Amino acid sequence: MHGCPYPGCPKDCPDSMYACKPHWFVLPKPIRSEIWRTYKAGLSLDHPERLQVLRDARAFYSEHAKEAGAKKAAEEAKRTAQGALPI
Repeated sequence: MHGCPYPGCPKDCPDSMYACKPHWFVLPKPIRSEIWRTYKAGLSLDHPERLQVLRDARAFYSEHAKEAGAKKAAEEAKRTAQGALPI
């Protein structure tokens, strides 16, 4: 077992899965396909090709999490400006 690589996700994943199901499908199809291809090919975790695709996935997750956090902050600011309490 290992933790889901999505920033802040508390879920554990079996070693046969890269991420939890919701965060797996956040990744663009080309990245998912490359992760799957390198996994099926039996490339070790330290193989340069596999390392690169895992770096690409983590970079995507990092950017996606920042955008999701910014969107949530903007929504909370809008609700607060309208007189609602933050959730």
